[in-house]
Amino acid sequence: MKRILAALILAAAFCTGISAGTPVTYDLRVEAMDSPLGIDSAHPHFSWKNRTVQKTWQIQVASSMEALGAGAPDLWDSGIQTSQASVMVPYAGRELRSRE
Repeated sequence: MKRILAALILAAAFCTGISAGTPVTYDLRVEAMDSPLGIDSAHPHFSWKNRTVQKTWQIQVASSMEALGAGAPDLWDSGIQTSQASVMVPYAGRELRSRE
């Protein structure tokens, strides 16, 4: 789950932008937890808050930080979504296995 939270951090920051060096996205959560170490869901939900009005979002999930950093999310890429949704956004990639 650490990888999923990291993916959400990167994706949410990308989608809402950075203003004067200060991230406008905060309080990132997976299944309503801020530090998920073990969740019982193969299709978790993501939530975040914004300091500005959100117009779009994108979540990318990868099996490694290297893949995510290279722009190659191998588990799920939501694509850019035109939406203000930021609460309990469902993961729509392939079913996650234990410890993934």
